[in-house]
Amino acid sequence: MFCEDKLYNMKISITDSLILKGLAICAMLFHHLFINNPEFGCFTHNLAQYGKICVSIFVFVSGYGLSFGFEKIKPNIQNSFRFLIKRLIKFYFQYWFIFLIFVPIGILLGRSLSDAYGTNSCISISFIKDFLGWQDIYSYNSTWWFNKLIIKLYIMFPLLYI
Repeated sequence: MFCEDKLYNMKISITDSLILKGLAICAMLFHHLFINNPEFGCFTHNLAQYGKICVSIFVFVSGYGLSFGFEKIKPNIQNSFRFLIKRLIKFYFQYWFIFLIFVPIGILLGRSLSDAYGTNSCISISFIKDFLGWQDIYSYNSTWWFNKLIIKLYIMFPLLYI
């Protein structure tokens, strides 16, 4: 039985965080594979609904890891700004690498920008917002909705930490 002090002092190890991420990936896969397939039965469909918890798990584990990195920088305004810029640069390099491969291949395979963003939208503005990760579910790839959330959370992180 845990006393309150022991529970407060528990830490998630790197191994624990990898296990949590693995569970989140499994939940995400189950959700995406079975949410739109009622032919697998009511139980499977309902269980697939709960796969959305993967987002909360990823946000929690990411925030937990960020807090350890943030503690090491002796938080002040200047260090917080550097910390944020470093994280955003890392995010954007990875995102743009995928974006610059995925979108041209998608276009070559027949999915135009107007198909993705809608014929009534301003394609150039939608494309720029998508390139910056701010397009939400109306992105070229609708599963990139998470980018807008993670960017907002990175920006708010120093305030949330305090």
